[in-house]
Amino acid sequence: MNRFAVRGGLAGAVTVLGGCGLAGAWKVVSISPDEAADRAPFHTVTFDEAGTYTDEHTDEEGTRRSTGQYTWTGLELGVTPKDGTTRRYSAHLRLDGRLALRRQDEHGKIAVVLERQEEGQPDG
Repeated sequence: MNRFAVRGGLAGAVTVLGGCGLAGAWKVVSISPDEAADRAPFHTVTFDEAGTYTDEHTDEEGTRRSTGQYTWTGLELGVTPKDGTTRRYSAHLRLDGRLALRRQDEHGKIAVVLERQEEGQPDG
């Protein structure tokens, strides 16, 4: 088998995985660098089938909730908070099922990994 056929097969697999969509609950499992945590787009987020998301973040100040719209191409995640501007992330579903997001802006680079939460799974 030549390498182009293998690449085509892998691209097809990525497309199929991307087609699965993001609908469901996800929780951040890592943010890099650590000091970028306040710039993470999500903490505990739920994406619905209609392109809307709801995120919750709890810290010493309490629980904050944000909502907005998202677009997902399988390679890019666009996030538009209800009261903000769209931010775009390079994104892909990894083979381990986690969602990896990367972005560079005026504050530097950020990488975030989210893990899909099973229904009934504690936030832990």
